[in-house]
Amino acid sequence: MNKHATTLSALALVCGLSACNSSSDGLSEAERDRNLTSSMAPGETAAQQATRAEGINISEGGTFFTGVHGTTTDENASDYPNFIAEADGGTAEIENIVAGVEEVSFPVNLDEIMGKLDASTTEARLARNGITLLNSRDITGRIDREEVDLGAGSRIYGAWMDHAGFAVLTGGRVTEENDREETITITGSVAGAFGDLTGSMPPRPKRCGSTGTCNINWRGVMVGTPAHGPHRHNQLQGDAVLTYDVTENHIDATFNNIKDIDRNANHSVTQVVFRNVPVNNDNGTYGSPVSADRIEGAFYGKDDPQTTSNEDHAETAGTFESDGIIGAFGAKRTRQ
Repeated sequence: MNKHATTLSALALVCGLSACNSSSDGLSEAERDRNLTSSMAPGETAAQQATRAEGINISEGGTFFTGVHGTTTDENASDYPNFIAEADGGTAEIENIVAGVEEVSFPVNLDEIMGKLDASTTEARLARNGITLLNSRDITGRIDREEVDLGAGSRIYGAWMDHAGFAVLTGGRVTEENDREETITITGSVAGAFGDLTGSMPPRPKRCGSTGTCNINWRGVMVGTPAHGPHRHNQLQGDAVLTYDVTENHIDATFNNIKDIDRNANHSVTQVVFRNVPVNNDNGTYGSPVSADRIEGAFYGKDDPQTTSNEDHAETAGTFESDGIIGAFGAKRTRQ
């Protein structure tokens, strides 16, 4: 059953955000971002993407989320299992806020949030590798039967493809009482991916014959943010290339050309690579076992009985945490 409300159809391409402002070089922010990332103008409007999203079923087991990384004003933050260090302004930096502050409900259900973005604060920003990215800010609204207000400056950067979505939420802010009845504020970022699972491994394409090495490729986009440090909550964007080895049943993922959009510059880490990630024989999900340097994802899009196996498993999406980056990615199968 589709989880997204009909308010999706009200989404529209808007100007009046910072993307319509001019930077010091005379370019709009959207134009500057496209130049930085070698991207093109949006291939569709936010409204068109939202209408398509209404028909995407979010499968059980088809959602992946990173940890929530950020800061908290809790004076006892040093007791959290993922405490890193004292940060600026009387806050503490936490590697995974959810693990440390279970009583504080920082929302990670990005599938619901992406399904109900406010038309007045959302725009189609740019297109890269056939995927148009949406940019939304000041995230508020009724999400999963609860009112959510992530505060001024909170942003979502991501996309809905045909069968799946992916996004990074940066600078979300939640103020609540902890279990000691103290009012604390958490400012965090999290990345997620979600969609309609194919539910199987990609079959061997007919073009490969019955024996020998055979690869299938997907190309798309990654979005993310630094997990910590002075540029935390900045938006990152890069390319995503995933290659599935049919013979060995593992997938390689390369995220490169990573740019810091807010600084209009290369990120300090311009490439993240995962090799030989095992694929689950039962449902086509994949993941690396190391928690500190991990990737999780799946293949999306139901097999169409009218197509050949070369056209199945049309998309892949997932999340990763590595080299100080939390990110999400989406990619479309390249036809050979």
